[in-house]
Amino acid sequence: MRWWLIPSTLSLLLVCFAQGQNTPLSTKDIVGKADPAVVLIVQGDGTGSGFVVDADRGFVATNFHVIAGSGAPDGIQVVNIRGERSSAELVFCDGQYDLAILSCPLAKGVVPITLRDDPPAKGEDVLVLGSPAVDDTSAASNSATRGIVSRSVTIDGTTYYQIDAAVNPGNSGGPALDDHGRAIGMVTAKLTGHEGIGYVVPARQVARGLDAARAGEPVAATQRVFGARRGLEHIARLMLAEERLIDCFEDVESAWQTAILTGADIDDAVYGALAEHEEAIATTRQLVDGLGRMQRAWVREKTLPREVNRSLGRYRGLVNEFCEFAEKPRASFKAFEERWPRKLVELQRARDILIRRLQDQIKEKGTAP
Repeated sequence: MRWWLIPSTLSLLLVCFAQGQNTPLSTKDIVGKADPAVVLIVQGDGTGSGFVVDADRGFVATNFHVIAGSGAPDGIQVVNIRGERSSAELVFCDGQYDLAILSCPLAKGVVPITLRDDPPAKGEDVLVLGSPAVDDTSAASNSATRGIVSRSVTIDGTTYYQIDAAVNPGNSGGPALDDHGRAIGMVTAKLTGHEGIGYVVPARQVARGLDAARAGEPVAATQRVFGARRGLEHIARLMLAEERLIDCFEDVESAWQTAILTGADIDDAVYGALAEHEEAIATTRQLVDGLGRMQRAWVREKTLPREVNRSLGRYRGLVNEFCEFAEKPRASFKAFEERWPRKLVELQRARDILIRRLQDQIKEKGTAP
């Protein structure tokens, strides 16, 4: 009888141990376990989230769009929940999955978040940690939101997990955790104009990036492709702003000519026309300034070739001329009227050249991310 009791008792203990291993953690326990490893990423005026994935090397995973091309003089800064801060260096990036691995002294010795090997099931619980809508960058906020995995979805050849947990600007790069505190992936985007539709880069892709960072794979080629891609996206937004700005100048021209014919005050007519387009002018100015910050970062990091940066500078300078007139119109509207149609042609030509050169960069370096 004793020979049966011992194995039975041992089996019972093993079953209890296995059940303990599979018991889901509470939200409080998951947050308490992950909090020290989730960080705030700061570069210039932009912020995002990240999480420690290798304590020995001090590696932090985040989205590449969080740290790319802001032109911040202080570079990349990592801040933990205690308010401790240190600089970080990009050691790997993957444009297709919008992934970056940073090396940061602050991450050394911190218990990392485990990357889950298998994909989550549809309907599985998920917890998102990060620092959305941050005004104070003195410490990571690590706000927690809960939801479920809605489905696995492929967009432009790239697979993501769709989740319904609330994600907002600033969550990018933060972990999406299962009920054992393991990362199923990294938050990367949300569907604009909709609530409850967020996208997560699978943990297996983060793990591949981590392996590449540990192996010391170069980042230059991928960074160049992503930089070109990001430049094209920014220019696409600027093109929409340009159209609104052109409408503005057509109204200014019309107001100026009407004032001359009717004897009305020219200043009042022109400034009145400009006032109606105040929002378009402000939006274009923000986009032009943003493009300038991106270009300074690209020059500093040698992301794009010299001829591309020259084209970018030419295009940015022409858009800036339109902005400067709209913000501070000169006394001679006659001179502006004579010049702006020619400047518009120059602007369109410079933009076309820039777009073509950026597209060439993507083709030369492989498949566009």
